[in-house]
Amino acid sequence: MARDARKRTSSNFPQLPPAPDDYPTFPDTSTWPVVFPELPAAPYGGPCRPPQHTSKAAAPRIPADRLPNHVAIVMDGNGRWATQRGLARTEGHKMGEAVVIDIACGAIELGIKWLSLYAFSTENWK
Repeated sequence: MARDARKRTSSNFPQLPPAPDDYPTFPDTSTWPVVFPELPAAPYGGPCRPPQHTSKAAAPRIPADRLPNHVAIVMDGNGRWATQRGLARTEGHKMGEAVVIDIACGAIELGIKWLSLYAFSTENWK
């Protein structure tokens, strides 16, 4: 179906509704490895919703015709970030992993269908 042929209504929002207050929150990224909370199964047998953010903030309501189907993100600089703070480069990679998890959960909540993450530094070619 062509993009212009879709029905454009303000009630067509693909975002997940806010999670119940007692729904598990995103894992504490200060621990390593990151341990996800036990999540309830979806009632229809499909994948369950991701854990909610620790702030319990809900995804913004964005009309489906304004939401991209595919988002690509180039992640670079985790090692440099850690080095600039006097940490081991691996600490930067750990933080980068936590950010990837947060981004993936956010994309699911927003209703983004495709997410591409590129996490290879050009410094690795040297």
